[in-house]
Amino acid sequence: MLTRLLLLANILVFAWTSLHNATASSSSLIHYGAFYGPAVQDGEWWRAFTSAFVHDGFLHIAFNMFALWQIGTIVEQLFGTPKMAVIYVASILGSGWAIYEFNYTEITIGASGAIFGLFGALVAAGLRLGKYGQQLVRSMLGLVIINVLLGFMIPNISQAGHLGGLVAGFILGVVLYRVPVHLRRPTAVQVQSQGAPVEAELLPPQQPPHQ
Repeated sequence: MLTRLLLLANILVFAWTSLHNATASSSSLIHYGAFYGPAVQDGEWWRAFTSAFVHDGFLHIAFNMFALWQIGTIVEQLFGTPKMAVIYVASILGSGWAIYEFNYTEITIGASGAIFGLFGALVAAGLRLGKYGQQLVRSMLGLVIINVLLGFMIPNISQAGHLGGLVAGFILGVVLYRVPVHLRRPTAVQVQSQGAPVEAELLPPQQPPHQ
């Protein structure tokens, strides 16, 4: 649900800014909510959020929305909607902080910082899910690489913002993710068998057979 709402919000903002030719110039971008360090220093902290919904051209939003759909759907399934919302917001803030610190005078737009944060959370979950988690991470790696390359091809994209979002998302992923019971590894426990302790595996509960 949240992934779809974010997609819809980004597409609607893109349509609105396209109608107003918001990406025509630097001053226009700033007027329509782009992240700009000096403006943030003057108290316009909300630019960290507005800039995450502004995109420059069809290629920019197309790749970002495809990545958001692919990665966001998995993260929302793994973490649940409320936790994904926390991760997304924290990733926007982490991305904004990195841009402010390392690209202070650059005008920056796009959802990629938040998307990198979702990928960071996916990596955190994948580390706890073993082989299954590693497969999930590998399946999304190509999208992340494409987004990194786009950062060199499309103006107003910050690699520092990507890194800031990634780190914030990973930290939140470590804190928030809990491996479901049915995916946890067996744990050795001591049980009594005819008066003597015996090593046994504590297996996850099995599903009852179908009638």
